[in-house]
Amino acid sequence: MLNTRYFTPERELYNYDGFIIAYGTDNISGGKTIGRRWEQSTENPYGYPHTFKNPQWFLDHSDATQSTLIGLMASKEADKDEVLEAMKDYMQSTQQLHIDNVFVEVEEEDVRHHFSKRQAQ
Repeated sequence: MLNTRYFTPERELYNYDGFIIAYGTDNISGGKTIGRRWEQSTENPYGYPHTFKNPQWFLDHSDATQSTLIGLMASKEADKDEVLEAMKDYMQSTQQLHIDNVFVEVEEEDVRHHFSKRQAQ
């Protein structure tokens, strides 16, 4: 995955039809976040977004990271194992929530997820 001076992706959560969602480190704040971008193609040799022919990532605000991770569990194209690992890492890195139990049931392309959370002590 593409590293830039602003974002270092650690886990590829979603890659479908040239659109990528990754979990990684915001190199400015040092926090964990979600980055999104379209890969390079014949029509667009730098991908999107890019600045002066330099590929970049669009970074979510840190407040949206947890919601994005939960939302990805409902996507057929998302890598559920990578999303769950990113959730665990994010919860631990923010020290706000602790995941006691993560249960994912896949039944006829229907993804149900249940999270039992408690405040970290």
